[in-house]
Amino acid sequence: MHRPAWVDDDLYPFADRWAALPGGAVVHHVDEGEGTPILMVHGNPTWSFLYRDVIAGLRADGFRCVAVDLPGFGLSPAPPGYGFRAAEHAAVLAELIAQLELDGYLLMGQDWGGPIGLAAAGRAPGRLAGLVLGNTWGWSMAGRPAAYVWAHLLGGVPGRLAVERLDGVVGFVLRRGARRRPPAGAVLAHYELPFPTAASRRPVWTLAREVTGASDFLDRDVAPILAALGDRPALLPWGDADPVFGDADRDRLAAALPRARVHDLPGAGHFIQEDAGEEVAAAIRAWWAAERP
Repeated sequence: MHRPAWVDDDLYPFADRWAALPGGAVVHHVDEGEGTPILMVHGNPTWSFLYRDVIAGLRADGFRCVAVDLPGFGLSPAPPGYGFRAAEHAAVLAELIAQLELDGYLLMGQDWGGPIGLAAAGRAPGRLAGLVLGNTWGWSMAGRPAAYVWAHLLGGVPGRLAVERLDGVVGFVLRRGARRRPPAGAVLAHYELPFPTAASRRPVWTLAREVTGASDFLDRDVAPILAALGDRPALLPWGDADPVFGDADRDRLAAALPRARVHDLPGAGHFIQEDAGEEVAAAIRAWWAAERP
């Protein structure tokens, strides 16, 4: 497979790798640097491009940075019959962890990257050394009104039609979700160009619907794993200007992870990697230097 012409080598200066997995998925990822593996998992509607500043800040400083594109996002094609649901993404990610033999790795997840990454890690918890969870969650959203509004607006019939027919929905989400440095120009284009057609945008509205539609997955495959990983060191880099996840979510994660250290990112929004990528990388370096076995 080849890098599309629209990818700017200066903005995304990493070697492309594709892993053919047993379940049939072919997953694009970057694998840069040497040292402690850190698996970076994106959410909706982003891809590994989101982590470019974090990778740049870690790959030369004792970290092996593995940033994945979930099927249907970024440069990863979707296998036939793939439904883009959270549980499917977690299964694919678990296969990638096994194929890359990531032992002693750190899991970094933001947005859907948190619960999907936790569910994948739970299939082989002995490989996991620590957690970096920022502006994410690990439990069912049942009973949370804002979650239902989001799931039905973007994941319901009106949202599906808007996502499929309007080119600007992905850009709108990114601009609203990054507060310090809302993406524009070529950076914004790198989030919009992976979704050129109505069919290619199905992953976006599917994961939006999953916010409430995947309650069983979150209750069964994510929340128990989060609880079971309470003995692992954790870093919680947290943007305090996030319109999606607030202090209560940060505190709930911290309560579930007794060894967690909170790193507040004042003024940063939901997409902390866009708003504060270099700061997040520096926080990871300092935290892991203190926690490394």
